[in-house]
Amino acid sequence: MKRVIYAIGLICFFAIFGYHDVAADNGIPSISIALNGTTIDIIHAGTKDIKYPDNFLTVTDFDHIDSYAGVEIKGRGNSTWAADKRPYQIKFAHTTDLLGLGASKKWVLLADYLDDSHLRNHLAFYLSYLLDMPYRGHGQHVDLYIDGEYRGLYYLCHKNEISQRSVYLQDPRGVLVEMDNLWEPDDDFFVSDYDKNRLLFKDVKTDDPELAATAFADFRQAFNRFERALYASDWNGVKQEIDLESFAQYFLMTELSVDVDGFASSVFFYKDGPHDLIHAGPVWDYDFAFANFRWSIDGPTLSPHRSWAQRGTRRGDFAVQDSTLWQHLMDFPEFRDQVRQIYQNKIFGHAAEIDEYLLANADYLQDSASRDNATWWRENFRLSVDLLRDWVQTRLAYLDQLYAQPDQVTSGTYRINGYDDIVNRKFFTGEFFLQAQDDGSYKILDTATSYALSVVELNQFNETGNQVYFQRSRLDDSQRWYLIQKNDQQFYLVAKRNGLFLSCNQGQLELQEYRGDDAQSFNLFYKMQKLIHANRPIYYRLQNNFGPSVQLSNRGGQLMLRSPRSLDSGIFLVERQTNGSYVFIDRNAQRSRPWIIQENPNGSLKLIDSQGLRALSRQRQHVVFTELAETPDQDWLLQELRLPQFADPRIIVYPAQ
Repeated sequence: MKRVIYAIGLICFFAIFGYHDVAADNGIPSISIALNGTTIDIIHAGTKDIKYPDNFLTVTDFDHIDSYAGVEIKGRGNSTWAADKRPYQIKFAHTTDLLGLGASKKWVLLADYLDDSHLRNHLAFYLSYLLDMPYRGHGQHVDLYIDGEYRGLYYLCHKNEISQRSVYLQDPRGVLVEMDNLWEPDDDFFVSDYDKNRLLFKDVKTDDPELAATAFADFRQAFNRFERALYASDWNGVKQEIDLESFAQYFLMTELSVDVDGFASSVFFYKDGPHDLIHAGPVWDYDFAFANFRWSIDGPTLSPHRSWAQRGTRRGDFAVQDSTLWQHLMDFPEFRDQVRQIYQNKIFGHAAEIDEYLLANADYLQDSASRDNATWWRENFRLSVDLLRDWVQTRLAYLDQLYAQPDQVTSGTYRINGYDDIVNRKFFTGEFFLQAQDDGSYKILDTATSYALSVVELNQFNETGNQVYFQRSRLDDSQRWYLIQKNDQQFYLVAKRNGLFLSCNQGQLELQEYRGDDAQSFNLFYKMQKLIHANRPIYYRLQNNFGPSVQLSNRGGQLMLRSPRSLDSGIFLVERQTNGSYVFIDRNAQRSRPWIIQENPNGSLKLIDSQGLRALSRQRQHVVFTELAETPDQDWLLQELRLPQFADPRIIVYPAQ
């Protein structure tokens, strides 16, 4: 009876003050909350976890009005709960569908106080839709009033929880877990064995405490097995524990958005029982992302021209324990291929569509967002939207180069030419050996000294304090470079350590932000082109190191293995035939049979007979023809050698090790 009287009283309250102020003619729905037995000041003075029951809520969508009694309200968020404009959680007695978003008991009202455009979380949900992520969120902007006072423009959406409208799990032992390395948890959590991530148990399907404990234990064991396999570079072990597609999708979401919290906080996982894999998602909390110029704490997070998700831990003085799980996953070529495939199929070519989406939503929110920004003394709404749109388009153009191209460069000797940015002349030029690494990067080795092109950071907290020079080989990422293809022969060289681009600047090698000009473009010519297009005699030594080192000799046109006796033994001229095959001619002018030279994926070569069926192989001390196979006794590499008794450089051919 008291509830009925209370509800009637609230209806009379709104009848007196009218719904026209609630709707405000902004063109978007509104939510009005009449508090019962408390005030907004009391709620703000307490902790976010205090629950205030039995409030009255009204939803107005143009001329349609729905009212609900017995609604609980509480605070939510971490840093945002301390802001002037605060987020809230509301809970209904029964599952309730608000504004056609789908029925749920718990709802979240995001304040978007840190985002002057009011569009970053909305954009993140839209990108999760384009990426076809499971359990992707969606929401609706609303004007919020509490006790008749305008509180601003809010974003209404479902809470990340196990439910039909959020993460819909079937197994009673299904769990939802959040990685939070930023905030000290109050809930049950564990620290992973290898990457030392702090994982909070957020929700479980069952109400049985014992079964819930079993479910959490299963997740913990599976997660530690995943990390163990990852750190052991055990790809098969990784595949047995995680859903690769969802992890690749989450990687791209973080890379697209340059999410400051991407590997530190609000990172969700779920597992639908002990027989399921670990899935990454759903996405959450992107008000700091997409280069939020007003609030970002790290310079690289503002740049659209640097890999955020692939480059490792953040720099700067904002100490955060970042997860390195995705950086290690990107060391596997199979995972990189999946990332590229998803990007090419889901994101590539959608730049105009994404921009239209932002523009349409900005027009829709114009009046309400302007009122909100004026109320909370925030930046100009339209300027904030334009900055966001420009940044997103620049980001997509950069990622098109980073992820729309497969790994196309194989190990081998290349001539690299770089051009000065002032006088447009060759500056960085020479022959180098590109050594492919397991993580998709390359070492650039000087063929004369075997020193590697290296990045030396003068100060680990100063992104601009870098020097580039050749030094002895190291095991860290200071000598690893990503090759981004610009066109058929031009590439960008990107330092894995910090995501900066190698540049030629007035006679100096420097690391700089991406500009896309000639000073950052390097021509790569594979050394085979010297053989194919040679206009002078080129000498080769055929040497096989598979087992005791021996050299090839030519007797009566037949290649035979012999032990090396002199410096010039086993040296041949190479003659290209009109049909594209090659003949080896010894110093007595005896010709070998014709050969087809085939490049292997790892940059080595095979010498194949003219029929294309058999390859030159070594078996013990003999040269034989065997069927084409992936065996080291068939693989040969090109390496230049200068011998004093000949005027021309020589190239040794020896098997890949």
